[in-house]
Amino acid sequence: MSLPTQPPDEPADEPADEPADEPADEPADDTDLMRTILPPLLKDFQHWFASTVEMMTTRDVSFLTAEQQQNLLSRVQLAQKQVSASQVLSSATNHQAGIEMPVVTSWHKLVHECWGVALRLRQEKDAEEDAEGKQAKSEVAPEE
Repeated sequence: MSLPTQPPDEPADEPADEPADEPADEPADDTDLMRTILPPLLKDFQHWFASTVEMMTTRDVSFLTAEQQQNLLSRVQLAQKQVSASQVLSSATNHQAGIEMPVVTSWHKLVHECWGVALRLRQEKDAEEDAEGKQAKSEVAPEE
């Protein structure tokens, strides 16, 4: 038995008082939103992941063990591949394909972790430069 599509007290040929949901409009709105937000977001993820790979492969990150460094680098490289695949899929489907929020959240957390490592590395570099500057200054200061 099938259910009627309209209430019995409402004639089928007259429009309802409330506007009907138009499913055709929703995908277009979602697509516009995806087209506006997703590409720049994925580009940002790629930027921060690439910066982290460069940092981890060219700098001495002495506050992380070799195992921690390799672990972070591996996770970042995997995330780079995932983001690249998402970019290709999004582009290939004319931005009809989205990304699950747990995936985006995991990338965001990883970027946050990378920022923390970069910040600490910068703070240690600044502290070293300050110490070197003070030492150089004391070596040239005249004795009283």
